[in-house]
Amino acid sequence: MEDTVLITGAGRGIGLELARRYAERETRVIATVRDDAQADRLASLGARVERLDVSDGDSVSECAARLRGVPIDLLVNNAGRQSRAGRLVDLDLADAAATFQVNTFGPLRVLRALLPNLRAGRKRQVAHVTSRMGCFGEYDGANMYAYRASK
Repeated sequence: MEDTVLITGAGRGIGLELARRYAERETRVIATVRDDAQADRLASLGARVERLDVSDGDSVSECAARLRGVPIDLLVNNAGRQSRAGRLVDLDLADAAATFQVNTFGPLRVLRALLPNLRAGRKRQVAHVTSRMGCFGEYDGANMYAYRASK
């Protein structure tokens, strides 16, 4: 029996590479994107592509409804957003809030919505992709306060 992995933010970067690698391992891949323009690359890997904006509760609910009854063995919360301002004096609170909506609350929304799918899976695993930048004591290479706090 094949495992099923769902990867958020799979349209580019780490998410796309994870989708490619899981597809090579003959794992069923459900790849989510905000932008339909990114769907073709994922579909060519054999992935089921779902539209999802993790910062939007309605989008998360609609995706969960489309996946009703689909067991998920591994949920990879990869979708992320980097805030625009790096320095504290340049921090825009609306931008910081949008960063938190994606990086902090997004994984919680998705996990809560897909919990029935995970419970139906055999492995029931969740992975949250984060960053060393989330460790204030370990990473001094950039300010990026909103991004770092959200991770």
